Amino acid sequence: MSCVKNTSSQILKNLQPAKDKRSKLIKSKESVDKFTSIINLVPKLKEYVEDGNFLTAAQHYLRNKYLLEQYQHSQSFKGIMEESKDIIWYIQGKLKNRLDCLLYNSEEISATLNLILELGEVKEDFLHEFLLISKDNLNQILLKIKDNYLIENDDIEASVDYKIFGCSDLSCKYLDILSKTINIVRRVFLREEVSFCGSSVLTNFVTTILARLFTRLVLIIWKYF
Repeated sequence: MSCVKNTSSQILKNLQPAKDKRSKLIKSKESVDKFTSIINLVPKLKEYVEDGNFLTAAQHYLRNKYLLEQYQHSQSFKGIMEESKDIIWYIQGKLKNRLDCLLYNSEEISATLNLILELGEVKEDFLHEFLLISKDNLNQILLKIKDNYLIENDDIEASVDYKIFGCSDLSCKYLDILSKTINIVRRVFLREEVSFCGSSVLTNFVTTILARLFTRLVLIIWKYF
């Protein structure tokens, strides 16, 4: 029995150098892979941008962001870090074009917002920016209500009932966009413990937006009744 144990110990001892060598090779390969990922980061980002794949570009950057942070004090990678940040700044601008509530659904917008926040946008500032985008969407609908139902237009000859129906349809669309905006803000910006600031910003936005719609509706009621 003792002989067997001694033999096993000797075998393990003989295998140890090979095991150590294998571990070193694995670590070496991991290091090479890391350097390769960093070196190829900028060309890959440019490739995605040229193809218009801004979501994929942002996701690729985030997967490699931790590597950049590991070597942020290395002069060798300073150029890569600066250029990649410039590209990401451009990508963020393109991603913000995907925040239009008239064109994209809540899931798409929420995913894009979360991605932009991961890229480093300040949450509170970005909340204000998103609400401004939503406000522009809502203003487009208010403008249609004004042009079609408040301003005399010889090209639009329709009964009062037809005009009221059309106005109601646009009003419902207005409220739908507002509801979508509220849900997105609560899902993305207020999903953690609700801060007083974030909550009050949303409350003020909703109050103002509803007041604008009701003002238009009152004017229409006065006009036709």
